[in-house]
Amino acid sequence: MFEMHQSTKDLASLCSAICLVFLAYNAVQNLESSAREGVGTIAIGVIYVVAIFSTALAPKLATTLGRKLSMVFGSLCYVLFIASNLHPVWGVMIPAAVLLGFGAAILWPVMLSYIQSYATSHSELTSKDPDDCLNLFSSVFWGSFQGSQLLGNLLTYLIIHFGHEDGNKDKHGSKRSETVLITVFAICALLGSALLFSSPDRYREYSKTSSGGSISFWQTMEVLRSLRNLLLVPLYFYNGLEQSFAWCDFTKSMIGPAYGGDLSKIGLIMMLYSGTNVLVGLIASRLPSRRMVTASAIVFAICLQGLGVIWFRFIVPEAGHQRAVPALALI
Repeated sequence: MFEMHQSTKDLASLCSAICLVFLAYNAVQNLESSAREGVGTIAIGVIYVVAIFSTALAPKLATTLGRKLSMVFGSLCYVLFIASNLHPVWGVMIPAAVLLGFGAAILWPVMLSYIQSYATSHSELTSKDPDDCLNLFSSVFWGSFQGSQLLGNLLTYLIIHFGHEDGNKDKHGSKRSETVLITVFAICALLGSALLFSSPDRYREYSKTSSGGSISFWQTMEVLRSLRNLLLVPLYFYNGLEQSFAWCDFTKSMIGPAYGGDLSKIGLIMMLYSGTNVLVGLIASRLPSRRMVTASAIVFAICLQGLGVIWFRFIVPEAGHQRAVPALALI
C-alpha cells in the first residue's frame, strides 16, 4: 500500500515535467512557419505523419523499454527537435522531426497510462469512485498542459521583445535573441526529461491494465479499426486542420503581416489564444456529459471558428488587422 495521497504528489511531478517539455515545444512550434520558412513547416508536418504511422508499433516498444524509460526517451526526442532549431537546415531538422514523431507516438500513450494508474491508486486509497478520480486527474493534467502554452508564449514574447540589440532589429528579431530563446527552451525541455527520469515508478502493478501495458501490434490495429474509432475520424481530421491553422497559417499569414513580422507578437497573441483555450476548457468540463450537449458544443465551436476566419479574411480591412488579430485569437 502506498503512502496516503502519494498518487497526487506523483501526478504533480508528472504535470511539472510535461509542462517543462511542452512549454518549450509548443512555443517553438508556433514560430516554425514564421522563423523557419519552408523547413520549419515541413518539419512539423513530418512529425505528425511519422507519429500516425508509428502508433501501431509504439506500444510494443513501450513494453520492451518499460513505461518510465519510454517516457524519458519520448521527452528527449522533444529536446532534440527543439535544439535542432539552433541549426535550422533540412539535414538537421527533418531527421529530428522523424525521431520526434516516433518518440511522440511512444510518449503519449504511456503518459496517459500513468494518469490512469495514479487515478486507480488514488481511488483505492480514498475509497472514491474510480471514474471521478480519473476525471479529476485527467482535468488536472490537461489544465497543466494547456497552461504550459501560456508560459511558453510568455517566454517567447519577453525574450524576443526585450532581447533585441540596438541597431540589430530586423523583421525576425535579432539572431542572438532567437538563439537565446531556443537555448532556454531546450534547457526547459531537458529539465522536464530529467524530472521524468528521477521520478520513481511505483505503479507497475497497474500497468498491465493500462495503455502502457503489454499490448501487441494486432491489438492496437483492432482498436484503430474499431467502429467507434472510425466514427471519430472526422473529429481527428478537423482537429488536425484547426491545430495546423493555428500553428502555421494564423501565425505566419495573419499575426506576422499585421505586426510587421515581429516574432514577439506571435508569442503575445498566441498567449491570448492559449489562455482562452484554458478558460473554455474549464467551462467545457462543467458541461453535462450527454451526447447531445457534446455534439452541440462541437458544432458551435466549428461554426464560430469558420465564421471568425471568414470575417477576418473578407470583411475586416487590411488597416484593421492589428485590432482584429487578437479577436480572432479569442475565437
